[in-house]
Amino acid sequence: MLPIVELATVAVTALVPYLAAAGTEGAKKVGGAAGEKLASLFGKLKARLSPSGQEALSDLEKTPADPDTQATLRQQLKKQLGEDAELHAMLTALLEELRSAAPAVTQTSTIVGTDNSNVQISGSGNQVGGLGRKS
Repeated sequence: MLPIVELATVAVTALVPYLAAAGTEGAKKVGGAAGEKLASLFGKLKARLSPSGQEALSDLEKTPADPDTQATLRQQLKKQLGEDAELHAMLTALLEELRSAAPAVTQTSTIVGTDNSNVQISGSGNQVGGLGRKS
């Protein structure tokens, strides 16, 4: 199982674009199985969270791009995940299903010229460093 901090972070990160698109044409583009899994994640969290967690989720639903709102939900999730092993297992399983339902990523790049740098990353937890020329 994922550590609590990572699990809370991944859950909030997955919900933000889904909630940002909710009620718009963009919501229709959150397609297929991944969209269904995100809806399931949202619904199960809403039903399972404590009252303060539900309030944080409701606030995120209203302002998904707000970093403070995201942090509040992460904090509530971390607290509840530490006390509720069933929620931890359920959230881990839902996020694994979401990961497997997400579409594959294809990246292409065409670079012309000299002294160019290019980085393409897919996934999570990636770090890039040491790019560019040293004088």
